[in-house]
Amino acid sequence: MEWAKKITAKDIGFLEGRKFNRDAPSEEVNKLKLLRGHIRQGQFLTKVRKVFQTREMDSDLLITRAKVKGAHDDIEYFSILPTSPP
Repeated sequence: MEWAKKITAKDIGFLEGRKFNRDAPSEEVNKLKLLRGHIRQGQFLTKVRKVFQTREMDSDLLITRAKVKGAHDDIEYFSILPTSPP
């Protein structure tokens, strides 16, 4: 997993066109509106980067919620690998 975040009410506000806390290209901000109805508060948005080999593609990918000491782990996770393309 390269990135994961639990969607908050503030994130939903961005999808609805509320102001970002920094300058962002208006064209890209408008594209966020396409996600309305697909992403909901409380869900997780993840980015997984992996090249699968044919022999690995015999079942569905199953993503489960992380736990730490028996409690759900809802922290945001972000990692940039040195070999990751932009």
